[in-house]
Amino acid sequence: MKRILSILLAAALFCAAILPAYAQLDASVEAQGADPRTADVSMYPTITLVGGSHILYYDEFGPDKRIVYNPDTAGDVVMEYLPKLLEPLRKLDLNGVVDIAKEAMYKIFGETAMDENGESIMDNISSDVYTRNDSNVNSTRVYYSFDFRLDPMENAVKLHDFVEFLKQKRGLDQFNFMATSASGSIMLAYMKLYGYDDIAGLVMNISLHDGISMFEAIGTGDVFLAAEALGKSKFDVSSMNLPIELQPLLRILYESGLMDILSKLTEAVIRTQFDRLYDEIIIPLCFMMPIYWTYVPVDAYEEAKEFLLKGDPKYARLVEKIDRFHYEVAVHAEGILLEADKRCKVAVRAGYGKPSIPVGGTASVQSDGTVETFRASLGATCAPLQEPFLFFYKQKKDDGHNHISPDRFVDASTCLFPDQTWFCYEIPHIWELGYSGWLDWWLASENPTVFGNEEKYPQYTEMAEKGTYVPRKVEPSSPALDFLKAIGLGLLKVWRWLLRLPFFWVKWI
Repeated sequence: MKRILSILLAAALFCAAILPAYAQLDASVEAQGADPRTADVSMYPTITLVGGSHILYYDEFGPDKRIVYNPDTAGDVVMEYLPKLLEPLRKLDLNGVVDIAKEAMYKIFGETAMDENGESIMDNISSDVYTRNDSNVNSTRVYYSFDFRLDPMENAVKLHDFVEFLKQKRGLDQFNFMATSASGSIMLAYMKLYGYDDIAGLVMNISLHDGISMFEAIGTGDVFLAAEALGKSKFDVSSMNLPIELQPLLRILYESGLMDILSKLTEAVIRTQFDRLYDEIIIPLCFMMPIYWTYVPVDAYEEAKEFLLKGDPKYARLVEKIDRFHYEVAVHAEGILLEADKRCKVAVRAGYGKPSIPVGGTASVQSDGTVETFRASLGATCAPLQEPFLFFYKQKKDDGHNHISPDRFVDASTCLFPDQTWFCYEIPHIWELGYSGWLDWWLASENPTVFGNEEKYPQYTEMAEKGTYVPRKVEPSSPALDFLKAIGLGLLKVWRWLLRLPFFWVKWI
């Protein structure tokens, strides 16, 4: 009995001696990781999810491997078929125009088409050739590719399998994630299905949280040439060897009001072939792919579903897939990201200064050329395209910081994360990974906000050259000059409105 009491006493004294040390250790670990939003997570690899358009293979790991879709060659196909349009256009044969357009589109997308169930018509298509390669798996920037056509929930399951594979290979329990463009929907589905324990840092990079305007227009049948977006476009057509400078011509046509007339005429022509365009090209090649339903903004989803699928029971399995993502994920996107912000580092990146794809009535807004700024940034207030806020504009939410861009095109105070959202002027839709070192800084920083390093990484930047981003700088303007510019723009708008009136009445009658 005495021996037992002696052992217990010794154990008690031992515990008394070491517990303070353990308590101190626990306290220091707790203090270090008290706020995961400011932790240094640079020791974790970054999994970069590619966007929604990349090479797909048939029999990727077999003897018959070949490319079935390559976005880099799509433009070559378009240029190949453009001359073929001249003959039917000369004869005003619109059916012939659609025939040629259909042939070109099927040459680009035909082998990747999906059936009415949202399943690939052609088996054994994938995009994984590099993903599980040892050099990729062991790198600090892990590239993750996937079959972008699939339902985001299905791709989220595949991503989770890959993360579990990485955990075993790397001996880590967390990773940083960067979701670019369409993969934003997959990242949202991943967090909905599996939570946040795997995530140390999360960058939503020009990603789709709520679709894009072009797919609202196409999905609801509101298809026409957006005159303002086209007139203010900045397409890179240097490789096309055109006989005239296209951009100045487009701007002249727009400012004179002739682009509006051309837009109405184009709409009238499209309407004559509307059923064929949708039934033979748009619906079978695009909207049988579940991923493209995530491109339709939340508010337009039910209208688009009714317009495109018309309640036809043959689409029941497709509807089941797209409904699940829409109602379990898309409508809760902000809530999912707000919860992520409590569990890990979160940053958002968006572009501005370019019109969106010139289709539909909502294309003439600030964007990176594809995703609208207010969508990618989760709520930024944006001035009209190339028309800055007037000198007396005050930011919508006063939080003690300035969130208005130097060119007065964007007010970030209304973003979901105003202090964690970065913007770049006229950036191409797909950004480089490093952002002039921004990512490395953000992963390691204990103050990972737009005010954490304003000298190098302020809220608003611009691209000096490919891969190099610098703070956005604009020459100051006087209030008087701003006011005169606003009057001039107003007069031009009135002129274009007057030109459109006859077309409105003709259409109405």
